[in-house]
Amino acid sequence: DTGKTAIGFNAPEAYELLGLGEFAGSEGCRFLLNLEVDSRAEVDRLVPVAEAAGARLLMAPYETYYHWYQAVLLDPEGNVFRINHML
Repeated sequence: DTGKTAIGFNAPEAYELLGLGEFAGSEGCRFLLNLEVDSRAEVDRLVPVAEAAGARLLMAPYETYYHWYQAVLLDPEGNVFRINHML
């Protein structure tokens, strides 16, 4: 965690929580990049920007049980990233 970005390695239980069930197992997504932003509005603003750049939206912005507002996306090469705001 750099204060601006955190690199996370998914526990097996995290795949379903993040809408990544199709990537669970010994192949596929092994990490995700968290992009921290300053507000919920910034999450909402950046999702269509990411999609226009070729990202695939897996989970539209939502509030998690751990009090983050986030969207889950795949970049054009299949890497997972989240746009987050910690509430």
